[in-house]
Amino acid sequence: MRYEIKDIKPPERIKTAMQLESESERVKRSRILASEGQMRSQINIAEGHKQTIIFDGEGGAEKIILEAKALVEAIKQIGDAMIDENGRMNQNALKIRITDNYLETLTKIYSEVKIVGLPSNSGGNGGSDSNNPLSAENIATAMVMFK
Repeated sequence: MRYEIKDIKPPERIKTAMQLESESERVKRSRILASEGQMRSQINIAEGHKQTIIFDGEGGAEKIILEAKALVEAIKQIGDAMIDENGRMNQNALKIRITDNYLETLTKIYSEVKIVGLPSNSGGNGGSDSNNPLSAENIATAMVMFK
């Protein structure tokens, strides 16, 4: 025996309920997908920000290392220039280096203040350097006073 149902027409209330259920399921899936997309977007932005910070830090560290290496090399070259062929300290090279520091210090002083007085040689030996503002003693005193 065989039965065949050809035309089924559910009542309107059942049709409406089925339509509401399918619509709510679509809305639910849509909201889930939208929130997952937003979450992934925020994760990607945060990850990019994190990588930027890491790269900036690595670049800053590399810069510090290169500056330190350059400073070490400059100090070695200055030290080598101060030693004469007999292995003794070359007084002229030392005076040139001190004078260079003095001029750098004066430049800083003049850029920061309007009036500058150079140290006088009070209580000195009264020799020829006592009135010379560019004597080694006055230069060293000016550098110490500025720092």
